[in-house]
Amino acid sequence: MDGLAQNGERWLTAEEISDIWPRIRLHAAQEFVEKYQAYKNEAKKGLLWGDETEYILLHFDHEKKTVKVAIKAVELVATLKKSEEKSQWQDAWQREYSSYMVESVPFKPYAGDIESIKSVERSMAQRRQLIQQAFNSENSSVISIGTFPRTGCRGFTWPLHAPTPTSGITQSLFFPDAAITGGRYNAMAFNNRLNRRGRHTDHIPIFKDVHTMDPFEENLSKFGDKGKAQEEAQKDTIYIDNGISFFGASCSLQLTLQARDLDEARAVHDQLTALCPVLMALSAATPIHRGYLSDVDCRWPIFVQYTDEKTQEHLWQNRRTGTNRTTKSRIDSVSCYAQPCNSCYNDGPMFMDDEIFGTLLKHGVDDAMSRYVTNLFSRDPLGLSDRHVQQCGDKRFDSLSLYTIVQANNYPSVRLKIPSTSAGWCLEFRPLDVQLTDFENAAFAVFVVFLTRALLKYNINLAIPISKVDENMGRASKRDAVRSSKFYFRDDIFTNKEPLKIPNGIHQTNGYELNHNMFSLMTADEIFNGKSKVFPGLIQLVNRYLDDHDKIHIETRATAARYLAFIGKRASGETPTTARWIRDFVTSHPDYKKDSVVTERINYDLMCKCQEISNTNMEHMF
Repeated sequence: MDGLAQNGERWLTAEEISDIWPRIRLHAAQEFVEKYQAYKNEAKKGLLWGDETEYILLHFDHEKKTVKVAIKAVELVATLKKSEEKSQWQDAWQREYSSYMVESVPFKPYAGDIESIKSVERSMAQRRQLIQQAFNSENSSVISIGTFPRTGCRGFTWPLHAPTPTSGITQSLFFPDAAITGGRYNAMAFNNRLNRRGRHTDHIPIFKDVHTMDPFEENLSKFGDKGKAQEEAQKDTIYIDNGISFFGASCSLQLTLQARDLDEARAVHDQLTALCPVLMALSAATPIHRGYLSDVDCRWPIFVQYTDEKTQEHLWQNRRTGTNRTTKSRIDSVSCYAQPCNSCYNDGPMFMDDEIFGTLLKHGVDDAMSRYVTNLFSRDPLGLSDRHVQQCGDKRFDSLSLYTIVQANNYPSVRLKIPSTSAGWCLEFRPLDVQLTDFENAAFAVFVVFLTRALLKYNINLAIPISKVDENMGRASKRDAVRSSKFYFRDDIFTNKEPLKIPNGIHQTNGYELNHNMFSLMTADEIFNGKSKVFPGLIQLVNRYLDDHDKIHIETRATAARYLAFIGKRASGETPTTARWIRDFVTSHPDYKKDSVVTERINYDLMCKCQEISNTNMEHMF
């Protein structure tokens, strides 16, 4: 196969990557060893952190009462970079998978001191304003929302681009290739289809209303299906035939934190792993998929279903026998903890390549970190170009980091990143749906960062078995999970005791007997606001951390109080999640037929209201 030619680069096919990768994966492991040895005892660094906030570009036709996604991101980002080339904002803009999405980051990281709280929301507002100014059209708008509700519906793009079910990169019934930014993203979509031996399908549970078709079954022939998609579709689910594009078209609020050193990075990684599900539930903002109300509230279920693992066996025929494969998706909750003290909780499926694992151990990487790194090698890269590979005798890679390529093809809910020339050991926190307003996004960002500070200061351990984290992630994505679900959470957070040690090899938990009395089922309200005489609540921990700082400015403390009050109300259900608010808007719309369908007019009115909320930062709604 010839791969994909994009802007002077040729992107390799999945088969080509599969042929190359086994021969050089050990070099990637060796690169990690070199970085580990160079930076494991690096001098302490101060906390720096930042957000990556994603937006969707919209085009309104107010006469026809319709709204489409505007395929203008490539030009818009170029305009932003050019207009800001001599300013502090030059590197604040990035393109994303979809050609109607823009990502922004602060022009410089936020400082770790408490006073930095005040700069977060201001930075987010400035970035939104600059994007809107560059877009510069009375019929266009920038909005931070989990996903465009009618993504994949007929004619959802502006300018209009039709899908090409029998040709092109994705061969999707719903998503046109023109809505993909290009380059690496085209290669990822192309190779995902090759690995799946056809279109990759997702099945999202439909929300069953009074007049929803029962059972819910679409006629997919109207999209050009010749029968195959109809056979693949499942009853009572929304059929999606190109999951990589639908997940790539969803927006998140991602946080990156620089730790003081490797030990702190591993500690924060493990605490955030346990926190992912409950924080994802609070941020839920994605209840509509392909023009239908679904029975899930987050973008995460699409992520988890997006995987090429179960049908990639033809690419693994020549791999080492006895190599265990992970059953998790490329995009999923964390597979294992990074700290040795939490290894006992690694009771979920993990990929183990004995050769890579042995290489890491041989060069002084401890057992817990070796397992963590080895697990990243469970998949071949989806995106690799000939620029990365040079002919020099045998094929070898250029100066691009091999280990970075490995990491870039795994998307766990929390990612531990090796140092670079400009940053130390870092963590990426990835499960949050983006919120409509800068106030909400700032509240989540500030809460997460200063909760990690409190956990470190008071030596608190929230770790629970990985299997329970996985179960919590499933609960967190359900409809109205904040009010309807309970989550496994650790009761005794202050003792920080390890489980009772037993001889190795008897249980899956690496020589430890788990004490299931250490955790119980709690509501989001109890986890964040506290459970009388049992659990203090995460908000109280952050308040205690802030109160322990005597010199905090009164304005800063007031800002923190606003954010914590919002998080507390969101957890209690007093303030609805964005997903619940969207559901209520749709189901109370005069055109809604109680059939789960989000029509063009309903979507237009919804996006108009979201635009009003986003661009005026209507804090009083919360």
